[in-house]
Amino acid sequence: MAQIKSQQTIGSSVYGIVSDLRADTASLAFPIPIPGATEASAAQTLLMAQLDDHLLPRLAELSTPAMVVVAGSTGTGKSTITNSLVGEELSPAGIKRPTTVEPILVVHPSDSELIDKTPIGREVSVVTSARVPRGVALLDAPDLDSIRDENRAGARKLLESADLWLFVTSAQRYGDALPWKTLTSAVERGTNVAMIMNRVPAASEQAVVADLHKRLVSYGLGKAPLFVIADQGPHEGLLAPETVKEVRNWLENVAGQDQAQKVIVSTLKGSLAALPPRLISLADATDQQVTAKKNIVIAARRLLVRTVQDIRTAVADHQLLDGAAEATWSLFASKARLDKVLDRSGYAKGSARRVRAREEAAAEVLPDLRSVLVAAGLDTVEESRANLREGLTELDGGSLLEVSSFPHRGNEVAAVIQLWTDSVLVLLEKFTEQTTTKQVQAATKNVGMSALHVILTAAVLGQADASELVRMLLGNESQTVVDEARAELADHYDRLILGEYVYVTEQLDELGLEDGSSARIRVRVAELKKIR
Repeated sequence: MAQIKSQQTIGSSVYGIVSDLRADTASLAFPIPIPGATEASAAQTLLMAQLDDHLLPRLAELSTPAMVVVAGSTGTGKSTITNSLVGEELSPAGIKRPTTVEPILVVHPSDSELIDKTPIGREVSVVTSARVPRGVALLDAPDLDSIRDENRAGARKLLESADLWLFVTSAQRYGDALPWKTLTSAVERGTNVAMIMNRVPAASEQAVVADLHKRLVSYGLGKAPLFVIADQGPHEGLLAPETVKEVRNWLENVAGQDQAQKVIVSTLKGSLAALPPRLISLADATDQQVTAKKNIVIAARRLLVRTVQDIRTAVADHQLLDGAAEATWSLFASKARLDKVLDRSGYAKGSARRVRAREEAAAEVLPDLRSVLVAAGLDTVEESRANLREGLTELDGGSLLEVSSFPHRGNEVAAVIQLWTDSVLVLLEKFTEQTTTKQVQAATKNVGMSALHVILTAAVLGQADASELVRMLLGNESQTVVDEARAELADHYDRLILGEYVYVTEQLDELGLEDGSSARIRVRVAELKKIR
C-alpha cells in the first residue's frame, strides 16, 4: 500500500479514489429478490457506513482523534469499563438491558471541536472528559446482541467508523458465536482490535485466558492486545482504578501522537486493502441482478407470446363469437329483415324505407358488437397478466414484477376496437368502390353501407349466417375483405399484448440495472490495487 503520511498525499491520490468509489457504491441497487440480494444490500449498507463514517473522514483529516469503539455483547460490562476508564458515570450501566441505548462518545475537551466536525460526532452524544487522553475518542456502542433491532444495527454501523475496536467479553460469554463473527469482519476489514476479558474468576483464569488466546490466534488476531479483568463480585458503580489501570495505560500509549498515527494509518491501510474483495462481491451481485432482469424479460416475452398465439387462434377459429354476439346478430337480423334481403335473382332488394330501417338497426347493434370485441380484448389483457403472474413466480426474482400495478386498459381497448371497426368500414368502402358488379351495386343501394358494415363485422367474428350473407351480397371476392379485416383484428390484439410487454420493460428499466453496471466498481478495484 502506498505510504499514507499526510493529508496532501491522501488528497491527491487515495482520497479521490475513495470519493469516486463512494459515489459508485451508492449507485448500486439490488432490488430483484434473487438469492444473495439481501446479503448484497446489507453488505452495501455496511460498506457505505464505513466509507462515510470512517474512511472518507479519516482520509480527509488525519489529525482527528483515533476513534476507539468499545463493543461487546449484552452484560459483558463494557459500559462499566468505559465509565471506569474515564473515572465518572457517563454511560448508563446496570442490570437492566439494554443499558447502552444512545451511544456515548467521550473525548478530551481539547479534541471536541475536531470530533464535532466528523459524521460520527454529529450522530452520537458527545461528552468531554479530561480523563480521556488527547488523541483518542472513546465510544461506548450499543450491544451487538441487543434485543432492539435499531441497537444492533447501530452497533454494526459504529464499528464501521472505528480506527480501533476495544472488544469486551467475559469469562462466561467469550465462546458466543456472534462476537467471533463480528471479529472475523474486523479481520476482513483490516481494523485494529484489542480485547478485554472481563469478570474472570481467579480459579479458572489460566484456563480461560489460554483458551481465548488460542481462539484469537485461530482468527488471525494472535497479536491483538488482550487484557484480563478479574471478577469483582457483586458491585455497583465504577471499578477501582487499579482494576482498569493496564487498559488505561494502553489507551494513553495509543493516544501518543506517533502511536495514534500508527494505529490510524494501520487501520486505514488494512481497511483499504480489504475493500477489493468486498467490492468484487458487490460487483458480482450487481451482475447477477442484471442477469436476473434479462431472464425476467425473456420469460415475460415467452409468456406473452403464448397469449398472442392464443388470441390469434381464437380470432381464426371464431372463438370470439359468444352468446352475446349471437344474440346481437339475431336482433339485427330480425330488425333489418335480412331474411327478405335477396330477390329471386340473388341480388339485394329493398325500398328506401327498408334501407333506413336497416341503417337504424345497424346503428343500434354496432356498439354491442364493439362491446363484445372490447370484452375479448380485456380478457386477452387479463390472460396475459395471469400468464405473467403464474409463469414469473417460478423464476428467481420474478415476484418483483408487480403485475397488479399495471394500469387498467379499458379506455385503451375501447379505442383500439373503435379504430378497428372504423378500418373495417374503410375496407368495405374501398371494396365497393373498386368492384362495379351489379351484385355489389345492388347491395350498396338496397342494404346500405351501415348495415353492410355490421354484416361484415359479424362475419369476421365467424357468425355463419353473416358470413354467408357477405358472400351472397358482395360475391366470392368479398372473402378477401373478411380475411383482411380478421387479420387486422388479430394484429390489434397483438399490439394490446405488446403494451403489456412494454409495462414489463418499463418497470424493470426503472430499477436502473443495465449491462456494465458493475464496470465502474471493477475500475475502482483496479485503482485501489495500484496504490498498494
